[in-house]
Amino acid sequence: MKQYFIWVFFSIFSQLVSAQVGPHQNNEEDHTSIIKFNLLSPIAGTVTLSYEKSLNNDASFVTTASYFTGQFGNTSIPVRGFSATLEYRFYLGETPIRGYYLQPYGRYQYLKDIQTKEDELSVPGIGLLMGYQWVFLKRIAFDMNMGPSYNFSNLTSPGNTYNATDFKPILSGYWIRGGISVGLLF
Repeated sequence: MKQYFIWVFFSIFSQLVSAQVGPHQNNEEDHTSIIKFNLLSPIAGTVTLSYEKSLNNDASFVTTASYFTGQFGNTSIPVRGFSATLEYRFYLGETPIRGYYLQPYGRYQYLKDIQTKEDELSVPGIGLLMGYQWVFLKRIAFDMNMGPSYNFSNLTSPGNTYNATDFKPILSGYWIRGGISVGLLF
């Protein structure tokens, strides 16, 4: 699974690089991609980056990658991990990558205890975000969203260090996902 995450990361990176190689675009409508940083993710101990690519006037494709650092508030826990999310965004207006939207998504999270090196948690999930995205100064995006999610956790704990009830409801069952992101159009 780590190889898949690395493949997704390099695919996004190669798209960003190839987008920068083309001719310089001055028209606001020509900026159809955004790279964003979630401002709320450090509160939960993660670093989260998203890439959005406009497909037409009312839809875009979003990929999001996160890394969990183990630092949750003032507490450090011996768990590290990542998540990868594929999202399809339906804008409710006529302007590309601006305005109100609905965004169904599928996400995969992987967490591992770095002390035991055996305990792992695999968490596929689905959800729906509702949000609004503003564009300022033709190049700066500000995105706010929130919505329900459902996660299906699969715990591997050979030494019985953890059990499934240790992770409810955040990683198993219904939860809420949200974010406030700032980004750059290119």
